[in-house]
Amino acid sequence: MDEFSATADGKRLAFHKYSGQASVYITDVLPGWRLTAPRHLTLTEDWNIPCAWTADGEAVLFYSDRNGSKGIFKQSLHSDTAEPIVTGLADWASLHVSPDGAWVLYTVSSKEGSPSSVDLLRVPITGGVSELVLKAQPGAMFHCARAPSHRCVIGERTADSRRLVLTAFDPVTGRGAPLVKLDDFTANYLWDLSPDGTQVAFIRSAEAPIQIITLKGESERKITPRGWATTESLSWAADGKGLLISGLVQGEPSLIHVDLAGRSHLLWHPHQSGYVGLGAPSPDGRHLAISQGNFSGNMWMMENF
Repeated sequence: MDEFSATADGKRLAFHKYSGQASVYITDVLPGWRLTAPRHLTLTEDWNIPCAWTADGEAVLFYSDRNGSKGIFKQSLHSDTAEPIVTGLADWASLHVSPDGAWVLYTVSSKEGSPSSVDLLRVPITGGVSELVLKAQPGAMFHCARAPSHRCVIGERTADSRRLVLTAFDPVTGRGAPLVKLDDFTANYLWDLSPDGTQVAFIRSAEAPIQIITLKGESERKITPRGWATTESLSWAADGKGLLISGLVQGEPSLIHVDLAGRSHLLWHPHQSGYVGLGAPSPDGRHLAISQGNFSGNMWMMENF
């Protein structure tokens, strides 16, 4: 609920009450960055947010609030049924698969120590008991490269919230050495690690240009796609030669591909209310998992409350 408004005498209250849902769609990627018509993967009326793929590209991992609580699920491209990996989560955060494909890695609010810290956990891709990988600063996000690279990186803001520190970690042995520090970050930043683990693409705010650096701290490259207004999600393409971003184009939710020279190509424009978000490209680059959400609502009024 939002948009509350009361009459001067306090006897009536108007407000907007709404609900929504999001589904996972799969589309095939054709030469020239053309997409086939998206096909529905998840068939439940819940929030379903795709985040990663299994290493063989045959199944999608996604968050869902089905069954009355949040959890992580895995669903094959050839199945109508999702398999639970982790259930009973209190919130949604980062979710990725380890480079070797053996582990699902995810973050949750810490149950020990500072209530504002997070735990990065691992669970076998087949399901099982979750184990702690490391403890991180509040709001931490992480990404992993794809085999043959073994690199995983976690990004944590400093105490003054002005800098983002990228640190290597191993899914089994835990935290490694700091890699690079980036300045002037806002609360709505995004970043992603390239498939080979050598570069980072990031934005400092939703309206900022995309920037790319190497993890050796070498020179920056800036990309500003033409007509682009805001960035809501950002992911490297599977071949490492471009980026996939979702956000607003001329006020409408859209998904585009942009190469490293800044040339952009509109991939999907759903032509309806709600939003479109990118989960991730499959490891072989043949498919995209897309989240499309829709909202509906009405204005309500209460009297004599």
